[in-house]
Amino acid sequence: VPEGLEKAKSLLVLNLSHNKIESIPPTLFVQLTDLLFLDLSNNSLETLPPQTRRLANLQTLILNDNPLGLFQLRQLPSLQSLETLHMRNTQRTLANLPTSLDTLCNL
Repeated sequence: VPEGLEKAKSLLVLNLSHNKIESIPPTLFVQLTDLLFLDLSNNSLETLPPQTRRLANLQTLILNDNPLGLFQLRQLPSLQSLETLHMRNTQRTLANLPTSLDTLCNL
């Protein structure tokens, strides 16, 4: 993840796909509250930081092709603007998605 990216407060689109990223710095999403589109696909992510829940305006989240074995999905119900969620080729299935995702009425 590029250093200083967390300071780009007015960033709307962030594509970090295909970078072999194993973890996201906890501070990355703290200031990126205007972010609308986040693509983290094709990395080696096991989880996302709790600060992901700060992305209140996020409409699209792409997590395809990441293990996500430790990702608890607790942050997702906080993303009330989320319209599109891609999780193809992860360890997550419909059977192990939390029922709290039902609160995302735009999804």
